[in-house]
Amino acid sequence: MHLLYFVKGKPEEALPIYEASLGAARRAKDRTAYLLLLNHGCVLISLGRYTHAEELLLDSLQMSRELGAKRLTGVALNNLAIVAYKDDPTAAQKLTEENYERLIRENG
Repeated sequence: MHLLYFVKGKPEEALPIYEASLGAARRAKDRTAYLLLLNHGCVLISLGRYTHAEELLLDSLQMSRELGAKRLTGVALNNLAIVAYKDDPTAAQKLTEENYERLIRENG
């Protein structure tokens, strides 16, 4: 449901659903909570809440790396670059380059 609201351009309606889902996933110690963190971060970016989005995306990045979820690690890095670009285009470029280097290493 939360993704549907987000895709329909209603991120403010998706936000409380993401927050509730994330809370439940964390209480259950669900290892796939990084997916919720990632999507929740995107909703926050769309609402201009960059600081909170960055926190969630950093958590998602850490979890996806710990679990070996390579594609989602890349998505988290790209979303962090979006957040970084607002204040520091150089930092955004660095994150993007890190992501491309990782892709080359992993895929030859």
